[in-house]
Amino acid sequence: MKAVLASVVASLVGVCAVPALVGCAVSCIEDATGSKCTAKSLKRFDGAAQPVQTLERAPGAPVNIDVLYGSVLVQRSISGKVEVQFSPFVYAGYDEQVSANQQLAQNLRTSATAAGGVTVSVQRAGGTNGLGANTVVRLPDDFDGTLTVVNHGD
Repeated sequence: MKAVLASVVASLVGVCAVPALVGCAVSCIEDATGSKCTAKSLKRFDGAAQPVQTLERAPGAPVNIDVLYGSVLVQRSISGKVEVQFSPFVYAGYDEQVSANQQLAQNLRTSATAAGGVTVSVQRAGGTNGLGANTVVRLPDDFDGTLTVVNHGD
């Protein structure tokens, strides 16, 4: 029976691991009667877009963008300063709104700082690999530093 269950779990995980085909959350509970696994369709839960952050930068200062999960869009700033905005999201089981809100509130780490250059970061401390933020960075017309964008995209 365990071999059959392991095969079913492997099949569920294999199907869910191909997001272009099907996305799902798989959880298993083991008790005295055996293991029970559930696969749920994924739903995207969007957090509130964070306010635009405006950062000063020195001429020639670099801008480094490091995003663990989410899209990165670099645009033109009309303010003459670097502007950054994060739009957080998490993919979770279709009926896991409470867990999704908890991950958005407790596990997502977004930051934009200007110290020797501008650093923009999206990371997570715990949570699932479906937790991230889309990031918009606007650069002024006179930007003359190095732009580095790293999108881990996991």
